[in-house]
Amino acid sequence: MGDSDAEALDGAHSIHFATSGELLLADAGAKEIRVFDRAGHQLTSWGGPGEGPGEFVELTRARLAADTVVAYDRELSRVTWFTLDGRTIRDQRISPPRLWFPEFLGTFRGGIVFSAHGILTRAAPPPRRFGAYRDTLHVIRIAGTGEDYQVIATTPGQEHFGVEITAPNGARMHGLSLHDFQRRAFAAADGTQLVFGATDRPELMIEDDRGRVALTWRDRSEQFSDENLHVLPEHTRAASQGESTARALAILEQVPKPDTLPAFDRLLLLAADGSVWVRAWAWPNVNERVWLVLDLDANEMVRVRIPADYQVEAVAADRIAVLHRDSLGVETVAVYRLMPQ
Repeated sequence: MGDSDAEALDGAHSIHFATSGELLLADAGAKEIRVFDRAGHQLTSWGGPGEGPGEFVELTRARLAADTVVAYDRELSRVTWFTLDGRTIRDQRISPPRLWFPEFLGTFRGGIVFSAHGILTRAAPPPRRFGAYRDTLHVIRIAGTGEDYQVIATTPGQEHFGVEITAPNGARMHGLSLHDFQRRAFAAADGTQLVFGATDRPELMIEDDRGRVALTWRDRSEQFSDENLHVLPEHTRAASQGESTARALAILEQVPKPDTLPAFDRLLLLAADGSVWVRAWAWPNVNERVWLVLDLDANEMVRVRIPADYQVEAVAADRIAVLHRDSLGVETVAVYRLMPQ
């Protein structure tokens, strides 16, 4: 997909498998949702730029819940529900609270769900702190127009390290230096299940109609050592707003070091059988990434190795969809069959 009879992809995201076998994705450039058959031929597309029904100013995210497409337009503050053939079921304007780094998760228990690293008010503006601190990831369910909302889950969020930087002209600015072994959190939802967790623990919380349970797997995290720092200078230099490597490393030395490296750095929910795909954490510049497939008893069902420049985007019971961008920025979505072992 991306080099077939359809137009080239331009910012593909939100890739899902329908239960009937089709693959759908959001094309941010065209502001369209596109549906493909198992052979990779485009069946239909809908949307396009605009503010009318079914159109998008920004196709921010699209999620699939029980073969209903739920698309979010951040610029219009609008959520639209579609059938798989593109018919608009309904749309809803929302007025969510001011969220810090929000992520549209889709729907859960009849509400629209976001994750965010904080809820901003006049009394609680964006953080401006110095030294090491960690925010909290909130999972927020919005009902009605969004004026009524509920925090339904929290977990320790992203780790930060605030520093004060002196610019060449002598001005002092507040900078935020992030590092590759930082702790962070993820959440995912598919309409019937919610999964969330922090990367520094081999544990996820899973919530569905039966309640909330902890999914804990065997911890294979490496012990952290100062030798690990040699792979970080380039990233840290970029994060410290263009300062020299020496200055960036000096900042890094101030950052409290973790006891262990993260347990994972991404998660996907496989709703078909309830299993969870967790991408094991790895240092930059590795050739492949390892995904752990866990059942709800935390048993490791299988390990899947994927080239590092291919991103797993969707999983079905027998197929996996990956997104690849080559050195020229050409996007391709490839579907591979999962072979039972």
